[in-house]
Amino acid sequence: MINAVVAGSTGAIGKKLVEKLESNNDFGQIHCLNRRDVDFQNPKTQNHIIDFDQLHNNELNISADVAFCSLGTTMKQAGSKEEFKKVDFDYVLHFAKWAKSIGVKKFLLVSAHGSDKNSMFFYMKVKGQIEEALKNLSFDQLVIIQPSLLYGASRPDSRFGENLGYKVLKFLKPLLVGPLKKQRPVHVGQVAETMIHSALTVKDKLTYISPIDIQKHHK
Repeated sequence: MINAVVAGSTGAIGKKLVEKLESNNDFGQIHCLNRRDVDFQNPKTQNHIIDFDQLHNNELNISADVAFCSLGTTMKQAGSKEEFKKVDFDYVLHFAKWAKSIGVKKFLLVSAHGSDKNSMFFYMKVKGQIEEALKNLSFDQLVIIQPSLLYGASRPDSRFGENLGYKVLKFLKPLLVGPLKKQRPVHVGQVAETMIHSALTVKDKLTYISPIDIQKHHK
């Protein structure tokens, strides 16, 4: 069986990911790293309370084959560019380096469609920068999932702009063909399923999963 470690398990994608890992017989132990206590009901899943700033100093008794990272925030939640980058770049990199140190061979990251280290848009620039940083860690397999606009998250802080954008794109979905197909919104559950599918099947050293790839796997 495959043992997994997950960072970002309390987020929209992370919750779905853990649920699907728990019901998948290919996976054994599931270790979730969180900044607070989380009561997971499934005996396969264990929560570890950690400080991502001090992750390198944590002596966690964890053995894992694959690491899933869906850490991420928004500018609104973070409150500043500095705090946003701390989560989406620093914490992701800390997690990846720690995962490498415990022997993880395959690392899967949820990034974003349009990520570019040279982008003029701060969000996309940070996403591109963390992708480049992870490449330098030389995992046996690195999988970068780049979804388009997400929907299906059930949270009290529902984002008006995001929801409006999804409704507009859903209305326009029949027109989003050819190059525009990448703009079709994807469900958070589809992203979670894609992560698991990739963890089980991808053998290449570096793999990018586009919105169209996600759609192909999940009609």
